Amino acid sequence: MKVDFIIIGGQKCGTTALFKFLTSHPKIFGSEPKELDFFNYEERFSKGIKNYHSKFPNIGLYKRISGYKLIEASPTYLTDNDVELTAKRIYRYNKKVKIIAILRDPVDRAYSAWNMYKERYESGMVDWWYKWMENRTGHYPQAISRKDDDFNSFINFIKNEIEAIEKGTAIEGEILSKGKYSKGIEVFKNQFKDNFHVVKNEELNNNTINELEEISNFLGIPDYDWSRFKDTKIFKGNYPPNKEDQSVKILNNFYKESNEELFSLTGIDYRK
Repeated sequence: MKVDFIIIGGQKCGTTALFKFLTSHPKIFGSEPKELDFFNYEERFSKGIKNYHSKFPNIGLYKRISGYKLIEASPTYLTDNDVELTAKRIYRYNKKVKIIAILRDPVDRAYSAWNMYKERYESGMVDWWYKWMENRTGHYPQAISRKDDDFNSFINFIKNEIEAIEKGTAIEGEILSKGKYSKGIEVFKNQFKDNFHVVKNEELNNNTINELEEISNFLGIPDYDWSRFKDTKIFKGNYPPNKEDQSVKILNNFYKESNEELFSLTGIDYRK
């Protein structure tokens, strides 16, 4: 009784949409909640596989009926600080598990993440990140607290974060490292080989049906009519476009090396 498929990827890359697409298939059942963050956070991993499986309602029933598959989606597996350990834990759990990594232009992804954080901050959720981290690590994080200006200006947000990174200091609500995909992609590709598949968010958004059919072939699931999602858009945040040219230049430079490595590994080109 093992989980068959795991979606990984950068934050705000479309893991939620892909999870919803795939769990609409009559033979695929998803975890509750979608993001379990089990294999990379010691606080959760230490609770054991039985606890992990408890996040899949009626898992025993589904696995006794031939053909049913189980799936979860945890973006953090890809960009975790110790991605090698995370990948090894997943592999030891199920050597036959199939991994789907979904990626998005890291500059667009960072701006989308900032907008999400900004919305939460403005709605009064000023300490949500600390609680999110405490829930996963078991302790309240020690980090530089963000200021109002960080949520009023994207460029202030990323400059302060880069400064913290250069000093080796943790900062509240960090978003930039989650766009450095290359290391995680290399680790998972080497660990899972033919059971590893990369999806480009932009292709899933623009050619949804074709991409879902390709993913279906990779997963080896029965044919399904994906046309119901023909006009479904992945993102519904309706965030305004980023007009800060300076922030784009800063981020293109920040992601330059990782984007070069990603292109070599996958052919996905986010180089600028």
